[in-house]
Order: sequence, then structure tokens, then C-alpha cells
Amino acid sequence: MRSLVLVALLTATLPAAAQEKPQSSDTAAKAEKKVCRNMANTGSRLQKRECHTASEWTAIEARNAEENLLARSQRQNGRL
Repeated sequence: MRSLVLVALLTATLPAAAQEKPQSSDTAAKAEKKVCRNMANTGSRLQKRECHTASEWTAIEARNAEENLLARSQRQNGRL
């Protein structure tokens, strides 16, 4: 008897779950997948794990490239 009630409840909820709408592009963009990388930690043998979205990693890499270019130009000009 219990199994019959359980089966009836499960079959009643399955069509409702199947009718749910897929996520829109707005919610998919908000839930952008995180990408984790192991970063070298100066003075330690252990690595630090950092997780960011792909767009955040792109911004971080662009900022690092800009800082490296600035440091190189300052060394060439004798400021450091």
C-alpha cells in the first residue's frame, strides 16, 4: 500500500518537473563557471588556489601585462 502511494506521488510530480523552463541567458551569464588555478606563493612550497570567472582571469592577465610593461619601461629609463 505504501509503495503504491509513493509511486502515485512520484508520477504526479514528474510531469511538473519536466515542464520547467530552461535557464535564460541572463541567469546563465550570472552563473558563469569559475576557473581555478594554482598560483605560486613566494617563500612557500605550497601553492595558493585562486578561482575566478573567465572574464575575471582575462582582466587580471591584462592588468598584469600592463604592470609588467610599466616596470620594464621604468627600468629602461633608469627610474628603478
